[in-house]
Amino acid sequence: MFLMRPFVRRYDRVRGNGWLDCPNCHEHTSQDVVDEMTFACIAFYRLTPIFRRRRLVCRRCQYRRPATKDELQGLETSGKRIRRAWLFPVGATPIVLMAALTLYVANHSTEVVSAVTFGVVDLEPITVGQLKIPVDYNRTKDTEVDPPTFTATNLSGTYLIRLRRIPLNMTPAQILAANLTADESVFEDTGFPQTVNDLPSPPKYASLAATNGLVTTFPFKHGTDNAQMTIYAFNHFGVSYTLSFEVIGDATIKESAGLTQTIATSLSMINNHETAA
Repeated sequence: MFLMRPFVRRYDRVRGNGWLDCPNCHEHTSQDVVDEMTFACIAFYRLTPIFRRRRLVCRRCQYRRPATKDELQGLETSGKRIRRAWLFPVGATPIVLMAALTLYVANHSTEVVSAVTFGVVDLEPITVGQLKIPVDYNRTKDTEVDPPTFTATNLSGTYLIRLRRIPLNMTPAQILAANLTADESVFEDTGFPQTVNDLPSPPKYASLAATNGLVTTFPFKHGTDNAQMTIYAFNHFGVSYTLSFEVIGDATIKESAGLTQTIATSLSMINNHETAA
């Protein structure tokens, strides 16, 4: 019983008064109209009223009894009739606001995406296609490396996008198996999977550039920083591709989920315009 007191307790709230005959002291005396409230509490902090009884309290003998509808008709507060009281969770309001703020912050990545200005990038000579990239990102097209690679990074270098064109006709599973670590893992990285069997979860199906492919996401360490890699593998008219997103740092990882999805789905290529080696 002692443990329950901090969580549920009673509190009288005066609603009005008037003169009535008291059935206990038999005097015509002033009667207080009180709301006997039962609150749900955490320790001694009242969260919300959960139950209310309206009672009359005699000012002469303090006798307490339930208020009838007829008795309330003759009583008033501030010169007006005593009206019905509504139960409202005033104490829980700050907690609800904090929970809403927490949810907003937790889902802030979608708001970040909505605030980003994108520009359409022509991917030639890497491939005949286009990709939407934030306008302030650095971009390079390197045809001297094998495979040819388009790279875009944010100014801090914590978000890297790479599109690689592999002139071989492979299935998405074969592409992922053969190119999981191709130029992705560097000497600062630890915990980077070396084979598809080392992935924490199996790759999932994904649609990219109007074709079916596979996508995998996994964590690793870049030096002392937490990092995350998302790799899409797909075949477009006999030519294989990987589109990867390397994210470094907890803050960037949190904000990048919506951004990665937006950029990946923006990839478009011209059909029947591939020349495989």
